[in-house]
Amino acid sequence: MAEQLLYDDGLVQLSDTGVTLRRYYFPTGAAKYIPYTRIVRVGSRRMGWLTGKARGWGSGGTNVWMPFDPDRRRKSTLVILDVDDLIKPAFSPADPQRVLALLREKITTH
Repeated sequence: MAEQLLYDDGLVQLSDTGVTLRRYYFPTGAAKYIPYTRIVRVGSRRMGWLTGKARGWGSGGTNVWMPFDPDRRRKSTLVILDVDDLIKPAFSPADPQRVLALLREKITTH
């Protein structure tokens, strides 16, 4: 059976089994796939210029890693995935409210 796509904004993809963050790894730009079963918690925070908005790729000065997103400076919400590791994948989706709702639904059902 084919995987069902729930959300895709070109940089972030949510399927029925997990999250794919495109352009995650530096310098190759390879994608990172995170199954919902690895996600312990989902959080979000408003981004400021010192906390991620000015960062195109990499760390926002904290224990998060953000994939390449040339439009992050135009966005205001950072979604953080707690995968029970020191570094937490974080991203700025085009529709953060929809992504957060989908993630919270998937995390509570696994």
